Amino acid sequence: MSSRSVQIIGGADRQHAYVDSKNNALTVQDEIHTKIHNGEFYTVGTAKEIAGDGVADFLIRVVSGAAHVRFLGTVAHNMLASLYERPTTSADGVPLTVFNRNRFSSNTATMLVFVGPTVTDPGTSLIDYFIPAGDKQTASGGTGSSFEEWILNPGDYIVRLSNNIISPAASGYASLILDFYE
Repeated sequence: MSSRSVQIIGGADRQHAYVDSKNNALTVQDEIHTKIHNGEFYTVGTAKEIAGDGVADFLIRVVSGAAHVRFLGTVAHNMLASLYERPTTSADGVPLTVFNRNRFSSNTATMLVFVGPTVTDPGTSLIDYFIPAGDKQTASGGTGSSFEEWILNPGDYIVRLSNNIISPAASGYASLILDFYE
């Protein structure tokens, strides 16, 4: 499908826009797609085995500005995902590598993410959501997300995956992916 360019003039600004040659419609990219192309969109994630009746904690540190974050949890069997604000921690845990989604870009994120922080108080609960995946022999895995982004201000946050919903005796794998821009 070929396209052609037109100029859109608004005041002193001139911008190029593309028009599809088949139906003369303007072609557009959504905001996330544009941020990826501009090297302004990041991903961090990891998988972890969670012991029966245990939790996996992830510390998010928003250093400055606002972080627009979307959470995606994938679990082996039923688990609970929670987001907390202003936790009390005595150790950050292991830092995770944040990747720019545009592999040609040299931009780096300022938001930091750690797995396994030492949490003495998770802080203020912002949301809990159940990730259904089945239990014991009926477990088939499941995925749950925050659907739309959370806009986080500077400070610390905890994302907690809890393995104590139905099968507290069974360990299970869980992964957490954070997609974000700042």
